[in-house]
Amino acid sequence: MSDIDSLTAQVHALEAQLRQERRYFQQLVNHFPAVIYLRDVDGHFTLVNKNHARLLNCEPEDLVGKQGYDLFPKEIAAVFRENDRRVLEVGEVLDFIEQTYQDDGTHTYRSIKFPIRDEHGAIIGIGGISIDITDQQQIIETQRETLRELSTPLIPLTDQVVIMPLIGTIDSQRAQQIMEVLLTGVAQYQSDLVIIDITGVQVVDTQVAQALVSAAQAVRLLGAKVMLTGIQPQIAQTLVHLGIDLSGIDTRSSLQAGIAAALRNLNEIT
Repeated sequence: MSDIDSLTAQVHALEAQLRQERRYFQQLVNHFPAVIYLRDVDGHFTLVNKNHARLLNCEPEDLVGKQGYDLFPKEIAAVFRENDRRVLEVGEVLDFIEQTYQDDGTHTYRSIKFPIRDEHGAIIGIGGISIDITDQQQIIETQRETLRELSTPLIPLTDQVVIMPLIGTIDSQRAQQIMEVLLTGVAQYQSDLVIIDITGVQVVDTQVAQALVSAAQAVRLLGAKVMLTGIQPQIAQTLVHLGIDLSGIDTRSSLQAGIAAALRNLNEIT
């Protein structure tokens, strides 16, 4: 065998090895339980796995050379492209929450994106691994809604009276939540009186006091009256020191006293 024939045989063997390694790599990528893809710096797909292609009802080779704008709605593709741009800009691994539409509705993905570099360190593309966390997000939302209901419960006492017992710390987010739950509850139950019990609120500062006053004012706009119960001596001193105007809000030292007053003569409560 001549030197040329020997060299040709070596080249063919190397090409065969590379093809085999590529097949092994593609099999690994295809069987990985996530969406995997590579894109060049212009956003064209250079490699995708079957999980990715399955979402678009096609084969992996059908996606090679295409951009996100060719495959997804414009607003979704724009988000993908912006996230890619950030990876190219910072040159580091970044974590994103992304959404896309599928036949059964909107799906949420956690996407890990990273730069692909050549032998000189220059970025030549972007790699991505995306995991569908839609079910997890639904569980989180359910848990969040449950916590929301527990943190600001609205309890009907009679057809005319509802009670909201508050416990713990009240920050700006929870204050807004209190307002929303109160207004929704008053409208739903057609209540005449709302008892807000703050026995379990250990600290009342300006923010908490203003939140309570604002909630009371909003409830009164719906035609209901407000009673504030559970005002401990130290809280009363704080309210006086802060100069909080509680006019128009009936107060009682305890929830028990408030319920008794409400049941005794609702019409006499100011």
